[in-house]
Amino acid sequence: MKVLIIFITIFFNFCALSQLPEPLSTRLLSTSGAGVGAILLNESTILNPASAIFFNTSSFYYQKDDFTLNDDGDETSLLDNSHQEIYSIIDDSTSAKGGFSYIHQYFNGERRKRYSLSLSRPLGKKSSIGLIYKFTDAHLDNEYLKLHQFLIGFTHVQSNQLSFGLTINDPQFRVDEDFKITAGIQYTFSEMISFLYDIGTGDMENPDKKSFNLWAIQVGVFKDFFIRYGGGTSNFEGARYQSWGVSWTGPRLSLEYAYRNSDHKDTDYAFLQDNESLDQHSFALTILF
Repeated sequence: MKVLIIFITIFFNFCALSQLPEPLSTRLLSTSGAGVGAILLNESTILNPASAIFFNTSSFYYQKDDFTLNDDGDETSLLDNSHQEIYSIIDDSTSAKGGFSYIHQYFNGERRKRYSLSLSRPLGKKSSIGLIYKFTDAHLDNEYLKLHQFLIGFTHVQSNQLSFGLTINDPQFRVDEDFKITAGIQYTFSEMISFLYDIGTGDMENPDKKSFNLWAIQVGVFKDFFIRYGGGTSNFEGARYQSWGVSWTGPRLSLEYAYRNSDHKDTDYAFLQDNESLDQHSFALTILF
C-alpha cells in the first residue's frame, strides 16, 4: 500500500509539471488573462476573433516570454530555457477581417507549436462573430500530439464606454480539458480608465468545479502610455494570478511589457504544487501598417 501511495504521488506530481501554460499575449498577461469583452487587435488570433471586425488596420506582432519556477520562494532550475514566442499578422484593412499566428512554447522539456487562423464578420452595426482554427503540434510527456480545434467568439459594442464578449473554446470537445466558455465585459469610466472582468467555466454540468474569474484595470497616461494591473483565481488551471504591465503606443509602433505571478490553488486541476509559484515575464512589439 505504501508503495502504491508513493507511486500515485510521484505520478500526479509529474503530471502537474508536464502541463504547458495556455499561451497569452503580453497585454493579456498584464490583465491576468481578462479581455474577452475588450476590443483588441493582436489578440484576435488568441482570445476573441470577433473583436477584429472593429479595426481598419493591419499589424505585425512579436512576443517573447521567459518563465521562472519558484519553490518555497527560491528559484529552481526546473525551467531552464523555458520560453514562449508568438508571431502574428493581422489584416483588418479589407472586408475579410482576420489573421494568422504562430506560437512556439518550450516548457520544462516539453514543446508545443500552434498555428492559428482567425476570421470574423459583422452581425449588424454593433455586434460581430468570429472563428479561430487552431492546429497544435505538441510533444508532451514523451508523446506526440496533433490536434485540430476551434474557438467561437462573439463581441457586442453597446457604446464607446461598454462592450461585451463571449468565447467558446473547443466546442467539439476534442480534448475535454480544453473546453472552456468565457464571458467578459469592459467598461470605460473615462477616456483614460477602463475596467475588465471575465468569468467562465470548463464544466457546464458542474460549473464551480472548473470555474474562473479574472479582473483588471487599465489607466492611460499622456494618451499614449498605459499601466495595467490584474488578478484572479482559476479552478480551471488550479492557480491564483497577480499581474501588471505597461505599454507605449505610437502612431505605427507600440511596445509592451508584462509580468504575471501564478501560485497554487488547491483543485483537482492544479497546475503547480503547493509550494510552487510561476513567474512569467513578457515583452512584445507591434508594427501597424
